[in-house]
Amino acid sequence: MEDDLMVKTLTVTWPEETFHPVQYNGFRIGPFSMTVEVPDGQLEKVYLIAMKKLAVMAKAQFDSKLEGFTKRLRVSADYVRNSSTKR
Repeated sequence: MEDDLMVKTLTVTWPEETFHPVQYNGFRIGPFSMTVEVPDGQLEKVYLIAMKKLAVMAKAQFDSKLEGFTKRLRVSADYVRNSSTKR
């Protein structure tokens, strides 16, 4: 029974994720961990809140890394395009 379990702290982890917008090129986000205190009888509530906070962190890092990845990809494509026109 869950009531018999005396959880005082909970560590929740969002795993590392790898994304490959272009074959053979990608980026990673995470992992993120959070350790929180658990008031009596609030284990499920605390878990859900912690996961929501980690999801916000993961989305922010994903958005930032995707933007950087896209910019670097454009710079590389422009370099290749400009190099091939100079031949």
